Amino acid sequence: MRETEVLVKMAELGEVFTGNEARDALNIEKGAFYYHIRRLERDGIIERIGRNRYIITFPSRRASDPFILSSVMVPESAVGYWSALNYYGLTEQMPRITYVLTPVRRNYRNLENKGIKAVIIRRNKFFGFRELQISGRTVRITDPEKTVADCLDRPANCGGILEVAKALRYGIDMERTVEYLRRMNSNAGMKRLGYISEVMGLDISGLDEEIKKVRGYPSLDPTLERKGHWNTKWGLLVNVPEEYLEEEI
Repeated sequence: MRETEVLVKMAELGEVFTGNEARDALNIEKGAFYYHIRRLERDGIIERIGRNRYIITFPSRRASDPFILSSVMVPESAVGYWSALNYYGLTEQMPRITYVLTPVRRNYRNLENKGIKAVIIRRNKFFGFRELQISGRTVRITDPEKTVADCLDRPANCGGILEVAKALRYGIDMERTVEYLRRMNSNAGMKRLGYISEVMGLDISGLDEEIKKVRGYPSLDPTLERKGHWNTKWGLLVNVPEEYLEEEI
């Protein structure tokens, strides 16, 4: 098989692909496959970006969509947090990196050099997806309500609690968000939602009674210092001035 034929087959897979996908597409022996891989790398046509993962770099074909890159680098994952907020237009902020959540425990630190932040979560929190079709690939992304629930659970991954508060202005299904938080067993997330909803005048009937049974006083915004006042109704350390929260909302 000629090198041009090999490259055409690889290009059909998209800008980013795994070695297994390429070998299946080429249908050649392992030795011949890696021979072509080494030649294409040497000629600067493809680049190895991870274990058994490659990107086409010629002619000037860097991956244009970071969602594709993240789905290849972290196979069992979904785009979420700040990146999903931005995708749905729930924040005016543009995150510099792509946030993905995954239940697979690995050392993903090296991915941040590629603009990907992999957040490891418990398996019971890995649900609530939509599927996007991008350049022939299926990429998972958390739906709007799951995105908000995840951000309430871990505000540090969306730029802080104010970004969550802003997202609630856009007609998020509150009942579904609460159900997601219950399924995630995110008591801190429900407390934050309860407090913010009260400040914003949103209806969350009965949630305050449910919260009374939950112990602990998590911070409203864990990205800030634990300095503020204790809110006994919602069981929170409110470390963001209420007037500032109201002004931002």
